[in-house]
Amino acid sequence: MSTAQHTLTPLFEPGSIAIVGASETPSSIGNTLTRNMLDSGYQGNLFLVNPRHRTVFGRPCYPSVDKIPQRLDLAVICTKAETAPAIIEACGRAGTHSAIIIAGGFSESGAALQGATLAQARRLGVRLLGPDSLGIMRPDLGVNLAYANSSAHSGSIGLISQSGALCAALLDWALPNKVGFSSVVSLGASSDVDLGEILDYFVADPKTENIFLYIESIKNARRFMSALRAAARCKPVLLIKVGCKPGVTDVPVCADDVFDAALRRAGVVRLDNVGQMQATAQALYADFRPRGNRLAIIANGSGAGVMAADHAAHLGIPLARLNPATWPGANPLDILGDADPARYAAVLAACQEDPQVDGILAILAPQALSDPTQTARAVVELARHSDKPLATCWMGEQQVGEARLLFKGAGIPSFHTPEPAVDLFSKIGNYYRNQKLLMQTPASLSEQLAPNLESARLLIETALQEGRQVLSETESKALLAAFHIPVARSVAETGRALRIGILQDAIFGPAIALCSGGGEFDNADRSVALPPLNRVLIADMLHSTQARPGALRNLSPADMEAIQAVLLRVSEMVCELSWLRTLDINPLIVDQNGATAVDVRISIDRLPPGAGRYDHMAIHPYPSHLATGYRSDDGQTVAIRPIRPEDAEMEQAFVHGLSAESRYFRFMNTLRELSQGLLIRLTQIDYDREMAFVATVQQDGRELEVGVARYATNPDGESCEFAIVVADAWQGKGLARRLMNVLIEAARSHGGLKQMHGEFLADNQRMLKFVTGLGFALTNHPEDASLRRGILVLN
Repeated sequence: MSTAQHTLTPLFEPGSIAIVGASETPSSIGNTLTRNMLDSGYQGNLFLVNPRHRTVFGRPCYPSVDKIPQRLDLAVICTKAETAPAIIEACGRAGTHSAIIIAGGFSESGAALQGATLAQARRLGVRLLGPDSLGIMRPDLGVNLAYANSSAHSGSIGLISQSGALCAALLDWALPNKVGFSSVVSLGASSDVDLGEILDYFVADPKTENIFLYIESIKNARRFMSALRAAARCKPVLLIKVGCKPGVTDVPVCADDVFDAALRRAGVVRLDNVGQMQATAQALYADFRPRGNRLAIIANGSGAGVMAADHAAHLGIPLARLNPATWPGANPLDILGDADPARYAAVLAACQEDPQVDGILAILAPQALSDPTQTARAVVELARHSDKPLATCWMGEQQVGEARLLFKGAGIPSFHTPEPAVDLFSKIGNYYRNQKLLMQTPASLSEQLAPNLESARLLIETALQEGRQVLSETESKALLAAFHIPVARSVAETGRALRIGILQDAIFGPAIALCSGGGEFDNADRSVALPPLNRVLIADMLHSTQARPGALRNLSPADMEAIQAVLLRVSEMVCELSWLRTLDINPLIVDQNGATAVDVRISIDRLPPGAGRYDHMAIHPYPSHLATGYRSDDGQTVAIRPIRPEDAEMEQAFVHGLSAESRYFRFMNTLRELSQGLLIRLTQIDYDREMAFVATVQQDGRELEVGVARYATNPDGESCEFAIVVADAWQGKGLARRLMNVLIEAARSHGGLKQMHGEFLADNQRMLKFVTGLGFALTNHPEDASLRRGILVLN
């Protein structure tokens, strides 16, 4: 876990490439890829492979990968599917790091061929993208290995697509619209390199500032959420997902509002269509960054302004309340049909300076006294001197064409009608709101009175031993009572009737739903959230503009507090009672006395063999149960607990306080402090793919970090890489061993992990002796003589 290059660097930044199946045959895959690379300006070493040809396009052609006189970073396989295992074998012999299989036909040939190819690659240490991938692009390096008749501008957007066709269409659109990409990748079948790894690479890649995803199916909700959350903590992630009806494919289908709830928790914004992706791409490429969601609408006529305002209201975007000194009238700001460029400029400048305004939409309808082009020039000039987000809508066609070209040249988002412009503010604004939800890391248990877990678990285990999967009403109410949810025998005469419960989504597992009492959980009036929950997340669930249940309208603050308390308890039940399949409180009566469950039905099921404590959930709770501590020899109380996002400042101070030698031994370079991106990656973890424990003491009334140990799961899912560093003043006092014991035990309890790996500088004798004492077996590093590699068998 050093700051060395990412494992996918050879795939995305190859210094040497071989195209296997290079050809001059028109319309062949090998022909398209060879021409793309010859035309792209690639400065690395390009080799062509085809045993049937001595040359292709005048360049020498090799009969096999292992005949190339140097080690390859990347091989691209364009031949028939059945040839893939033999080519991968040759790649392994040649020491090739990675391969892309663009060849189709695997689905027709069966899973056996794909499995054999993957097994061959893993045995030889070759990373695979595909099969059935459209390929990749890295425009700044001149890498165009996409099976498409298109190139791409260099830019800041990383594009990942599960659809090759959509990927090709976006590339064709982006080129004339001057939208550039840092990387483009088509996943194909994702047999080896998957979405999570590519997202992780995009996060580490300084060329990638924004990430776009096109998703058709989700295989593993936990890995999907973990990867999304890790990426969205560092960079904007925007996503399109196509829906399909159950029965259309063999892939499980998630409920749409559950998927939306998952994206909010992941800090990701969902886009509705390719048009929004294109508009958002242009806006992000132009550094369009809303600081809030209060919108000012300027229009030379009431009609268009009202259209924009109505759509903003529908999306829940509040209109800014302008300072009377800025604008004495209402918002939208109707500057009348005779508005000239000077009037537009004056009003726009006032909105740019008004702190009540977070973003501006300027609308112009070409009227008799309008000057669309000169007004556009004035708007462009003002935009150059302000960082406040601005979008324009010059309506019509014939009279506004030149103005739109001016906006395009200045990088100002421009639309033909008001509604898409408002959509843009909504989608990008959602990103910043969802970031607040991403920061939430609730524990499995809230800060309320602790539930009687022993009683609840005994009740469930007894029912399962008796062969029952549905609890009786008495048992169901006893289970609620164990979690301190008030229950009653009959319906109260007064109060609001709600329905709260747990539903099982086909992809994301347990979700918590709320709707009007008596209603069905699958109706349009429900609000849904993924556990674990805390009060911030519940507030989002209850007040989401996209799904606010009608039953919540006009409730008093006391009523809302009672509902929040029940939702927290239901979240605790989801986390700690993994046997639960469904829970249905209907009705939950809310009145001046609080909230009372009148009728409840609960179903349960046995757990799969080897199931972990939170394996049933898409989002891992903060593992507060792993917190421990001890008293040091000098009498100080040392707390050891999993790291939290709010530890970022403490982590930065800890690294800054390390000696140069300690920093070098930990990060294998001379960094003095953590970059913002690296700081986020180290403190905002998912507790599933990675774990980190900090050791802290109290000093002068504040918490001080004195050590940290962490591991991250490798792509194989069976091993993890660890790292540890202890403050200089605490070295030699036994803290490192205590931290490592806690970390190793956490890795052992993970279930799937079999080995823990570490890389150490060969001259760090103290560290080598330390890890040997922990049971690590040391070997020479296969690629770097300055390093030693250690392996600890976990299970």
